Amino acid sequence: MGNLKFPLAILLLLTLSACASQDLTSLMDKLDWRKKETDKPVTVAKNQQVKVGPKPAEHVITEDEPDDAESFLIYYQSVSTLSAQKKSQELEAVRDEFRDKKDIRKALKFALTLLAVEDSRGRNLKEALNVLEEVQNEVLKKKSDSELTPMVHFVWDLVRTSYNQHLDNLKLRKAARQSNEQVAELEKQINALKSIEKSIHEREVGALTENR
Repeated sequence: MGNLKFPLAILLLLTLSACASQDLTSLMDKLDWRKKETDKPVTVAKNQQVKVGPKPAEHVITEDEPDDAESFLIYYQSVSTLSAQKKSQELEAVRDEFRDKKDIRKALKFALTLLAVEDSRGRNLKEALNVLEEVQNEVLKKKSDSELTPMVHFVWDLVRTSYNQHLDNLKLRKAARQSNEQVAELEKQINALKSIEKSIHEREVGALTENR
């Protein structure tokens, strides 16, 4: 009986080993299949578009960031001397920076850039006022006084004065346009009266000629 148990134990061991070997082979096959799946190249359909984020605008003026009243005024002067195209490029770069971080320095730089870029409709000046008012309200809310607070007030007054001048110019242009329209209407009426007078005179002359 003892001799019979030994072969049975060996048979059981061999059976378990075969099952384990089969499971291991199956597991390796699965792993190999997954590896092949992950190794497959990623293809993009013809009509499928890969979305790429917009490239941030690049600065035209690459000097150090202004951090005091003098450097801010120097920056404003530098922007003022740029061409219209480069001014627009610098404005977009500064606007992106202000959106990312709305602190007092970014606000001053943004407002001065808006002031330096010509805009016949005054939208840049209006936007600059809104930016500076937002900063002033934030300073008052936090009851903190930055070394640049006087500069904020100075630039706000400067932008406000420019905006008021812009509004006055609009009123003057509107008044001049209305005046020109009135003059044109008067000239039109005068020419019409002259035409009537000429017609009446011609009739009178014709009547006298017939009576003779």
